Amino acid sequence: MAFLSYFIPIIGVIIFYAVLDDKAYAIQMSLILVGASSLVTFVAQWLLKRRQTKDVEFLGDNVVAVTYYEDWDEWIVQIETREVPAGTDSNGHTIYRTETVDRSHREYHPEHWTYSCHAGEYSMSFRDYETMRKILKTERVFKDMHRDYYTKDGDAWVTFWDNSIETCIPLTHKHKYINKVIGSDSIFKFATVREQERVDNELVDYPEVGYDQNTVINLNVPDNHIREVRLLNALCGPQYQFRLFVIGFKGKGPEVAELQRAYWEGGNKNELVVCLGMSDDDKKVEWCHCFSWCDEPKLEVKTRDYFIQHPELDLIAYCNWLKEHLPTDWKRKEFKDFDYIRTHLNRNGSIWLSIITFVFGAIFVWITLSGGWG
Repeated sequence: MAFLSYFIPIIGVIIFYAVLDDKAYAIQMSLILVGASSLVTFVAQWLLKRRQTKDVEFLGDNVVAVTYYEDWDEWIVQIETREVPAGTDSNGHTIYRTETVDRSHREYHPEHWTYSCHAGEYSMSFRDYETMRKILKTERVFKDMHRDYYTKDGDAWVTFWDNSIETCIPLTHKHKYINKVIGSDSIFKFATVREQERVDNELVDYPEVGYDQNTVINLNVPDNHIREVRLLNALCGPQYQFRLFVIGFKGKGPEVAELQRAYWEGGNKNELVVCLGMSDDDKKVEWCHCFSWCDEPKLEVKTRDYFIQHPELDLIAYCNWLKEHLPTDWKRKEFKDFDYIRTHLNRNGSIWLSIITFVFGAIFVWITLSGGWG
């Protein structure tokens, strides 16, 4: 439907021929309108497609250090010059003189706190800094910032992670990427899950991300089991471009896993999603169905077999098993393999494209008829 937007300028052409007496001018402005509108429509269509195919994946990481930066100040030298009138010469021309203005000033930098991970350094609150510092446990290390200061030399105090599992603080980052599958009608596109279908089957959304994200969903398991999954995503995720989600379902058959897959549109390219049919007490696995984007679903098949052989739910044991199999059985799907897919605008995108083209054309016609082009 998006191609219809390219025909909207015809309305303006008809108006020009009906209103303008100078037909040569009408032809000239019609050609400009058609060309300009086509360009605007093309650019808008490209931007709308980009917006429609943007997706977000979740990347595991962990805190490697937290830092307290002391407050400090510096003297900013800011000398400005300007030309100001200083009378006139014998011919009546204005004479100018150069005036110097000293706007130098003291600039104050307040204290602040950050956490560092493999992805970079990020700001945080004092409360979160104190919490993380206590978890890391190591002594603070002084760091001279060697600042060119004015009256107050602010330095830093760094608390490093000691590389132990016990003091590891898992993190999750959001990462945007282009997913052409969700903007296409290819064979990889999943059917839309209706809202009532989502409610009836108790499908889940991606959990919110704070510093970290809980990827164990709808399962009543001990905290140390949840932490084990978080540690797996934090420490193995970056190395193998991998992320594990475990979702529990009660009173549902394995077909609900396919609905969950469609609701998440296949999941993200780095995810292995393990759907488990659970007993009422959340202790026994009754069925297992996995999905990912891997070309060879080795890990999916082996995970299903694992839970068939180990029906007593133990996520710590499963994570230890995964660590052994990730190097050989996991290869993340490269979404550049889908670059050949042609994307199209959905209904809302097509409507917005028509509105943008129409508004541009209406403004162009109004300016032309009012003589605004000179």
